[in-house]
Amino acid sequence: MRRHEGRTLERDLLARLQEVEGRLRTIRQRLPAIVDERAARLQERVKRLLEGAGAGRDSVDQSRLAQEVALLADRSDVSEELTRLDSHLDQFRAFLRKTEPVGRSLDFLLQEMNREINTIGSKVGDTVVTQEVVAVKAELEKIREQVQNVNKDAIVKRRQGILFVVSAPSGAGKTSLCQELVSQVPDLRYSVSYTTRKRVRRKSRTGITTSWRKPRSGT
Repeated sequence: MRRHEGRTLERDLLARLQEVEGRLRTIRQRLPAIVDERAARLQERVKRLLEGAGAGRDSVDQSRLAQEVALLADRSDVSEELTRLDSHLDQFRAFLRKTEPVGRSLDFLLQEMNREINTIGSKVGDTVVTQEVVAVKAELEKIREQVQNVNKDAIVKRRQGILFVVSAPSGAGKTSLCQELVSQVPDLRYSVSYTTRKRVRRKSRTGITTSWRKPRSGT
């Protein structure tokens, strides 16, 4: 049952990662058009200013205008952020294939991915890109919730798998110690021990604190 839930969760996470990648592809495809549109708006703005001042188009320093267009393109360049997001997505998939606990690593990657997508939204400032950024952040939030479930499940597993063995000579007070620990720590459970001791002590209760077994022949 737990293995089936794990596979279902993994499929859900991989599907959401694929959705994020699709959104990032849309952003990449949109970037060249954004640069062209901003360059056209800048040229149109300059043209209107010149017409208002009674100057001709030839009075514009074309090299200077090209520099301004290049600056606009540089300020909205998010290629590094997209590359880092691709790397984070690959690392996320790699962690999902591991058998050891990876909750903290996944949390860290999600924080980094959120930081990168926020940077993209603030640098580009385009309506289409903004819509994709919002969608990516929504998917990352859903992934984060799933990762939190993974962390909680891992904690439960670790608690169920811890075994404390109290060993001491007869009469040292093992039963009293265990009873005190159980009364103080609600998560602890008491496991009945076995003994071949013949004499039943006053505090011992058969099947609750101790189970008696006959010693093997020859021992």
